[in-house]
Amino acid sequence: MARGLLGMFRSSPKSNRDSVASSTSTDQNETVAEPSGGSGDLPPGWEQRTAQNGRPYYVNHTTQTTQWSHPSAQSPATPRPQSNAHVGFGGFGGQHREQTSMPAQQPAQNNLPAGWEERTDSRGRKYYVDHNTRTTTWQRPTPETQAQQNLYEASRTSWQAVSESYGRRGYGDDDSSASQPTVASDSTDLPRGWEHRRLPDGRSYFVDHNTRTTHWEHPHQHGRSAAVSRPLPSGWEVRSTADGRQYFVDHNTKTTTFTDPRLELEKDEAEGVPQYKRDFRYKQRYLQEQHCKQKSGQCKLPVQRENLFHSSMTAVMSYSPEELKRQLYVIFDNEAGLDYGGLSREWFFRLSQEILNPSYCLFEYATEGNYTLAINPNSGINPEHLSLFRFIGRIIALAIFHERFIDHGFTMPFYKQVLGRTLELRDLESVDREYYKSLKYFLDNDIDELYLCQTFTANKDEFGIVSEVDLIENGSEIDVTDENKGKFVSLATEHRLTRGTSEQMEAFKRGFSEIIPLQAMNCFDEREFDMLLIGVAEFDVDEWAANTQYRNYTRSDEQIVWFWEFVRKLTNEKRARLLQFVTGSCRLPIGGFKDLMGSNGPMPFCIERIKDSTQLPQTHTCFNRIDLPAYKNKADLEQKLTFAIEETAGFGLE
Repeated sequence: MARGLLGMFRSSPKSNRDSVASSTSTDQNETVAEPSGGSGDLPPGWEQRTAQNGRPYYVNHTTQTTQWSHPSAQSPATPRPQSNAHVGFGGFGGQHREQTSMPAQQPAQNNLPAGWEERTDSRGRKYYVDHNTRTTTWQRPTPETQAQQNLYEASRTSWQAVSESYGRRGYGDDDSSASQPTVASDSTDLPRGWEHRRLPDGRSYFVDHNTRTTHWEHPHQHGRSAAVSRPLPSGWEVRSTADGRQYFVDHNTKTTTFTDPRLELEKDEAEGVPQYKRDFRYKQRYLQEQHCKQKSGQCKLPVQRENLFHSSMTAVMSYSPEELKRQLYVIFDNEAGLDYGGLSREWFFRLSQEILNPSYCLFEYATEGNYTLAINPNSGINPEHLSLFRFIGRIIALAIFHERFIDHGFTMPFYKQVLGRTLELRDLESVDREYYKSLKYFLDNDIDELYLCQTFTANKDEFGIVSEVDLIENGSEIDVTDENKGKFVSLATEHRLTRGTSEQMEAFKRGFSEIIPLQAMNCFDEREFDMLLIGVAEFDVDEWAANTQYRNYTRSDEQIVWFWEFVRKLTNEKRARLLQFVTGSCRLPIGGFKDLMGSNGPMPFCIERIKDSTQLPQTHTCFNRIDLPAYKNKADLEQKLTFAIEETAGFGLE
């Protein structure tokens, strides 16, 4: 599955008529109803059907479109909206999708931006049509929402993810010599005085002739004897089975292992890994082993690039949670790529960008300059918002379950709410610094003598309309004093961080817990939760180069020297683009480049030589490999690499 150029691999999207016909024909819950008054009640080519909830709708077989209103009540002169306008989200979960036809147009409002129009659907709900982009939204357009939309569009990358190659390639070492006992003094793999043996059933064990003891685990030449002489990490205990085999109990995560935790700690320390990363690895391993075990089989997810959010919701919500725990197999419509990990990585990354789209009214940036996501308290304007938050909860849990990364992280208070932790005043600082400073002033100063006239109330901003709400019963009649200011600050903090979002958070948690139990996340704090989702966004080129494999190249070849000189010149953003071009994701695991994952487990970044210098570089995202032609000069290499990274899209077979 090699990635090619945009013009070579990207297929033209389906026509609107095809997508509407498909949407109509695949609705499993619809019933066909005979027209109540015979064929004379409906114009030729029309048919009446009934949705799952009993609501009738009408199918126009001539134009292959549907609508809620009776065709005889529709004015022939009324223009029909575009079929790609996503009004409502009723089409998900088996209900009829209200996207292909709308009631008669309402008079345009003078205070709407140019090209916008206000309409009302058959249920009396107002929605807004943007004729500039041929889309609709429940949220009334204002200069602020337009600015958010422009920011969202600007933040979307102009490049598409890369292609994969098809096939499996092994990296396993030849272990034929392991079948015979190996004396340590004659082996470079074992410390002096050690021997490798096998039981009749094939299990390996190791004999330490220095201490006349045996061990199941490899002694690790890098200082096992020194490691086992140090104390166990906090919360660990060593025990023995009935047959005398030693094992280790981690009381922090309530798990056991036969591997001595001191061995990995010493290895990490030798590599300069910070303590917080060592602790995180233990927690991550516990989560994967205990709660994220992949089921057998595949879960196929057919999605469309041009309609990624809606098609993904349809696909994901059609499966049970247990089915989603199988290996995900993403199928992009009209693309020939086969998913051995690369396509699913890109799918998570692209989908995480889509949930920020202001048209859905689901999330917003925490503050200006802070691009972490917070729940939009006004998301209720979208009548289907709770179903969407449940879907997003599933997606976030699936990303953790299948060890994939997303593009945008959430605010720290958001993670604390998911984990069920108590919100504190300091959590407010990253979300609303000015309000934090105001509340901090209350705590740090004597306010009785200042006559601030502050009561137990807080402001609520709903689409620019500011109102006052009571924090406690009759709060508007209770003054804040030095005696009760602690309670006021606590209530005001909770209100600011959770205002209007409790239902959305519960829907998110419901979707999340369908994949991973919430109690399984209790061993993580909010910052570790964030690291699970977005990985490491910094790139150490020296580490990158040190953890790269070469095929038909050597480190000293001029093309490899030029390649790393090119990488060092790139900005961090463009390095991220290069990484996604090769691996399908611009994020790194917590362990950095040495922990990159491929289709069959850990798989390092790889550069392979191809002879034809007229070709563009191609990538195999399932195997973290780039095929780099042997270009004759550095300028050609930089030009072709830049073009391939920025202009490729879609997946194909080679």
